[in-house]
Amino acid sequence: MPWYMEITNPPDVMVKEIRAQAKEVLKSLAKYWHRRYLPKHFTTAGAAEYRYKPRSRKYEIRKIKTAGHKRPLEFTGTLRKMVTGRRAEPTGTAKAVSLRIKVPRYTYFKRSGQPDKVEELLAMSQSEIDHGQTLIREHIDKRLSALSVKRRIHVS
Repeated sequence: MPWYMEITNPPDVMVKEIRAQAKEVLKSLAKYWHRRYLPKHFTTAGAAEYRYKPRSRKYEIRKIKTAGHKRPLEFTGTLRKMVTGRRAEPTGTAKAVSLRIKVPRYTYFKRSGQPDKVEELLAMSQSEIDHGQTLIREHIDKRLSALSVKRRIHVS
């Protein structure tokens, strides 16, 4: 019977694969956030969860009279339609992924005392962060366990 040595997960292959998998999982997580969590920002439950700054009473009255609703981050619905109605394609590396979302120019306008709409739009709750970390861990574990390479090297 010949001698053999079993090598599991050769390091040179694993480093490249880990980077590729990290990039893939971050991109899929960005798409997941856009599809699942971003629409929640436009609900009253989302406003409470992300701790939006209160709007002035004058603004709230004008919003109800003009637009006929009390949904947060939305007056006419343009911002909501732009960020949730379009498909967002993430770009990036294994370390960081960006999700470009086109928004109306007024999103960046901020007078003194007004809330930062961009900050509120991109806010994440601790449960979302934890859920994302769990998804990353599960994805990487599944992919790397499937990659487990076994070679036999015959030694005579």
